[in-house]
Amino acid sequence: MRRRIFGIETEYGAAIQAPHGAFTESVTSYTILDLFLKSRYDTGPLHDFFFIQDCFPSIYYSVGPESLPSGYWVGSNGARLYFELQYSGHLPEYSTPECTSIKSVILQTHAGDRILETLRKEALEWERGKPLERRYFKDIFFSRANTAFTRIDTEQKYIGSHENYMTEKRFQPPDIGRREDPKYRGFYNMKSFLLPFLISRVVLHGNGGIRYTPGKGWHFVLSQKAFGISHDSSRITTERQRGIITIRTKEDCPKEFLRLQPVYADSNMAPLSTFLRMGTTHLVLRVLEEHGPPAPLKFDGLNAQWLWVFASDPTLRALAPTVGGGSFTALETQEIYINLVERYVREFSDEERQILELWKKTVSRLHEDPESMSQELDWAIKQKYLRDKFADFENPRARFADFLYGDISERGIYNQLKKRGKVLPLFKNEEELIAHAMVSPESNTRSCVRAGCIREILKKRPDSWRIAWNEVNAKQHKVIMNDPFMTDTEKVRKLQTHLSASEK
Repeated sequence: MRRRIFGIETEYGAAIQAPHGAFTESVTSYTILDLFLKSRYDTGPLHDFFFIQDCFPSIYYSVGPESLPSGYWVGSNGARLYFELQYSGHLPEYSTPECTSIKSVILQTHAGDRILETLRKEALEWERGKPLERRYFKDIFFSRANTAFTRIDTEQKYIGSHENYMTEKRFQPPDIGRREDPKYRGFYNMKSFLLPFLISRVVLHGNGGIRYTPGKGWHFVLSQKAFGISHDSSRITTERQRGIITIRTKEDCPKEFLRLQPVYADSNMAPLSTFLRMGTTHLVLRVLEEHGPPAPLKFDGLNAQWLWVFASDPTLRALAPTVGGGSFTALETQEIYINLVERYVREFSDEERQILELWKKTVSRLHEDPESMSQELDWAIKQKYLRDKFADFENPRARFADFLYGDISERGIYNQLKKRGKVLPLFKNEEELIAHAMVSPESNTRSCVRAGCIREILKKRPDSWRIAWNEVNAKQHKVIMNDPFMTDTEKVRKLQTHLSASEK
């Protein structure tokens, strides 16, 4: 398997049930943050998560008025939990530590669910300890939902997932105002090669959802997040002009590499959806990096508009016209890229071989009968559940069920289906593996070094320290981690020695 760093950033929708029972989505993140800070974040399974108030400007997140602290949590598994800017405030977001396999990414992203759920329960316990007249809420809901369930107008929130793939520097985008510079031909070639694959990939990883449009009313779509995309690429991920992809060249990536970040996808509950989303992209990237063939097809117009078309059609029959004639469905487009992988990639790791076989099998089954995936792919699972339970998607209960599908607590619809054996697991002993991921980083990335430093800081509690994704600084002792594959635990030992000496 080609060495690559993977990661996922998961955004969570939040809703609060007031003491009188009504739901609101207008809860500010300041309130949520305040509740979390009052929770017991230094005990139990979260003993290695802690709050950072002194951090570098490049990773500084202001999430409240001056009366509240600002920053984020970093954990002993090397992950990060923080509050991301959204249209109406800040919502929780969890970034996995650096991972070198798709399986590890999946386990780490679900570890984030467990961590946030533990915080939610602790906040509820704290709230219930107050006198009834002073209680602010009855319950908190965190969901991997991609639209606010109480909306009845056309303005909807788009909450989703950002994928991260370390790739080569030759794909760097141009500076603003230099879009036709031949120096950046690699970026243009990458866009033309990847975008048809990415927009058709939605049939594999869409989370499904009930969407409102004036012409159709409330109807089922493959993906909610897809409709928040209006450009093929962009430099930002938090504004209304989002692109399908963005490129990151921040200091936490080695000089000879950059970070490809598709930002148009939903957050998945079903592990197969995430496995195919990340795994197929890795294989297609291998074709581009190792052989650089021309794009196999080019859709006529913006790819973002055809993403909308594919995402709107649960029958999977929608066609997108290509430049020069001809039209393809999303599944036909996926088959073109499967053929490219089989043609160009000569050596596969065991995981890559599993990805390819599941990719081919899933596309074939979707061709024959999309409902055959109703125990394995999110959009198919959700569609079957909603059809079985509700005759009319205008029913507010149906829209609430859409939201509850991604609820990360035990009451969540996906988790209930999983408990009853109605959805299929991808890994054996999945729950044990996720529990391990909550407190354990990957041993072959810098996350193990960062986690080791965090544990030492927790033990010694120095009066000055700060942490970045690629640097730890405690009592004027720096641990630099620019290489994401760095596993030099000797640096942790030196930090331990330095902190012990400073106590004397």
